[in-house]
Amino acid sequence: MNVESKTPKAEWAKTPAWPAGMAILDGGMLEAYLRAGQAVVANAFAMNQEMLQFAGKRFQADVEALQALPRLSKPEDLLNFQTDFLRSAATAYQAEMSKLMEQNTKAATDIWQTVLERSAGATAR
Repeated sequence: MNVESKTPKAEWAKTPAWPAGMAILDGGMLEAYLRAGQAVVANAFAMNQEMLQFAGKRFQADVEALQALPRLSKPEDLLNFQTDFLRSAATAYQAEMSKLMEQNTKAATDIWQTVLERSAGATAR
């Protein structure tokens, strides 16, 4: 029997024409998708906050570096200062990228956990 038949909607999802493993969007699945949407928004906010805080810290470090430049009198002092500054910045960016990757992994889990649990329950029926 195919989906275009006059079988009531509640019944056509049980027919062989319904894609295998596709969960029905009943109230539970709809709620799961709404929770996933809430997790998307919450995680996007958390990541934006993290990036803004990091940008503020980097801006402060850049300002402090610019203020320190006039106090350097010898070329080798300038070279050492630049080397230390760049090394510190590279380390900070690498640490921030790791932190954001961890947050992103957690976000993906948070976002899909409810949907996956609900769809597993729906397909088990």
